[in-house]
Amino acid sequence: MPSNVNHRSAQSHRSLLEIANALPLNELPNAQTHIKQWIAESDRICTGTFDPSKPLPFDSCRGLPEDFFAAQLLDENVLQEIAGSRRFACITRNQLSWSATILFFEDSFEEKWLALSAREREKHLLSAFKQQEGHGADFSLNGQQKLICPELCWDKLVAGNGRGFLNLLMTLMLDNNDDPPTQPLVLEQPRFDAIIGWSEQCGLAQKAWLECRRVSRTQHIVRRQEMVHQSFTHEHSKTKETLSAAKPLVNLFMGGNKAKADQWVEDEATRRKQMKLFCENCFKSEDKKEGKMSACGPCKKMGREDCQKKAWKLHKRDCGKILGVDSLLQDVAPIHNPRQPSAREDIPAAAPGYRRTPYLLQQISFMNEHPQSDYIFYPDAEDIIIVTLDELAGAAVFNIMRNRCLASADESALFYLYRALQRSETMSGNAEQQPLRKQLLREYGTPFENVMKALDSGHPPAVPTVSPEDIDRMLVLLQKTSRFAVELRDYTPGAKGKKTVRRDFRVCSLHFILSSSGSQGGFEVGPKKDLSMIVDWPADTAVSTVTVAPLGMESVLWHNPPAHLVTGPGPNHRKCFPVSPRPFRLLMDFFTASSIPAPLEGFRRPALERQLHTLCEHPGADYVLWGQTDAPAVPHGVYFDDMYECMAFLAHRHQLLQKGAEGAPDDLAYVLMALETVLLRKKIPMNAVRAQLASEYGESAVRCVVGSIAGGVYTRAMDGKAFEMNAIPVQKGDVLEMMKQLKRAGRFPHLLDKLTEMS
Repeated sequence: MPSNVNHRSAQSHRSLLEIANALPLNELPNAQTHIKQWIAESDRICTGTFDPSKPLPFDSCRGLPEDFFAAQLLDENVLQEIAGSRRFACITRNQLSWSATILFFEDSFEEKWLALSAREREKHLLSAFKQQEGHGADFSLNGQQKLICPELCWDKLVAGNGRGFLNLLMTLMLDNNDDPPTQPLVLEQPRFDAIIGWSEQCGLAQKAWLECRRVSRTQHIVRRQEMVHQSFTHEHSKTKETLSAAKPLVNLFMGGNKAKADQWVEDEATRRKQMKLFCENCFKSEDKKEGKMSACGPCKKMGREDCQKKAWKLHKRDCGKILGVDSLLQDVAPIHNPRQPSAREDIPAAAPGYRRTPYLLQQISFMNEHPQSDYIFYPDAEDIIIVTLDELAGAAVFNIMRNRCLASADESALFYLYRALQRSETMSGNAEQQPLRKQLLREYGTPFENVMKALDSGHPPAVPTVSPEDIDRMLVLLQKTSRFAVELRDYTPGAKGKKTVRRDFRVCSLHFILSSSGSQGGFEVGPKKDLSMIVDWPADTAVSTVTVAPLGMESVLWHNPPAHLVTGPGPNHRKCFPVSPRPFRLLMDFFTASSIPAPLEGFRRPALERQLHTLCEHPGADYVLWGQTDAPAVPHGVYFDDMYECMAFLAHRHQLLQKGAEGAPDDLAYVLMALETVLLRKKIPMNAVRAQLASEYGESAVRCVVGSIAGGVYTRAMDGKAFEMNAIPVQKGDVLEMMKQLKRAGRFPHLLDKLTEMS
């Protein structure tokens, strides 16, 4: 038989689950004409029912034997209806969670609800009660449902100046709106379990029936929170047979009054005939203008033709099969929604007991919509900024911290997340109004507020730690996304017994610096540089320790040294010279005060002069590349995030600038090999880099050196000696001088301070 929906009122539909949940009838005021009195009386009865000091009230199911449920209640028709009701409970919760998330995120519902006066909140709550509780105080099973829901007592809903209602609404929301539930929600209520006689020791048929009563009680609470209600029923067989199966329980409920029981069944059959058809797959009501819905042959489930095809993968498991009691509590097939993005595998479930805020649910939905993103920053509801780290280690550690935040709002991880997402060392304006703080406070609530208080007091939270197992799990997840295919090409999952190496790099906001341990790397995070952590990194990954990004992003990437740390000329220093039609003569006047050496022959190529001029304007960059061959106007800064690699590169650069390519082929080879290593995944092809260096240092010299490099080894033309990149000779004095200049320029402040003290 088709599935139906009734649009008349919540009281018009009474499913078998609502029959089952009925307690002894209580005379209540009319909910439509005397709603306040109805609430007061129903609250009084409910409070008495759930008073632990009082005896358990009568319940028609408590104490019945297993045979009663198996033989008289759970026939094929009832099982099908219960299974459908369970699926619908999952779907309505998903819909509630989605709509509530949008309400919180786009309409600032929390702030607006709390800002209402008590009278205004009362108006909305009374309207919801009237809408759900139907017409009058006659025999209403929906009305009886309210009597077993102490969560809906008025004093609890209005507690905390409206906070009680919000807390209940958030309790009903999912942990991930894009991961539809396959088991209906049960709000635990031990007193209710005792009243109906439910326990884990119940027989299979008894447990199935009573579990559905627990689901139905929760479903009543869910519908109350929706404010606007629609009632659905699932009818897979003939109405007469389905309702006949309920007669034993209805007779019990009516105290053995057969006439009343028969009248109820007759009324229920009439109501069911008035219900409208809806699609089993997407729950859209039938619209005659779009054509009549078709029914699945084996199981008679209704559905729009396109929906049936798309949902077949989920539906075929149960199609045409006769349900047994043992399969009644299995996972249900989620609703088919082609517009809903898939839940990402790398986003964890919430930890037991942790409740995600609606804003965090929206963050997760944004990330599900953008599967390559690491986080989403939204200054306002209509403008989002996708945060994606393009370096493997930075992305791995950031995502480990992000997942700890998503799972439990861990405060040390929140400290890391906040520092990593900050855009500058000093932020203007009232800190509480800053978009990032405001967003994270909404997403994580009290834990993030604690982090801010700790930072403001000068006592930051504990530094987070990352284990090799944490790294391994995240790398496996990143492997599946194919984001870092080159770096993870040779990675073998498993952390135990694996060799780790020292990795020193800075990725976007993540500054990976050297530690004195020799086989570990340290992250220095954010513009304030007040969070450092040690990480063991697996050796079987190809990790670039260099950031390559368009120039002009230094404030975002934290590659502009803070002004208070700059104490003198750095590696890129020149006096600020005016624009002049005679640049080459003017340049010679500045070499005496420059960290960039004067050329021995006194002249440089125009392309190299452009390189030096750009480096002068961007003191945090170690080299400048001009992008794709077909887009030479896009300059990219190369930033070495490993201090020792940075010093070595600058020392070789120093010799190359002073002697030229022909006088310093070893240094040109190092520069070429270093740049080729760091451009693993960049959008700048190596042939474009070689063409640029040829224009800067001479085509023949570059061609000669390029021909001397093969398989990661440079063979010197003069004597035939072979060197791996890190073994190419470098002037020790130049390296030490670069360290001093980096310190004066304010780069690697914590590490250089420590090394200076050690020396």
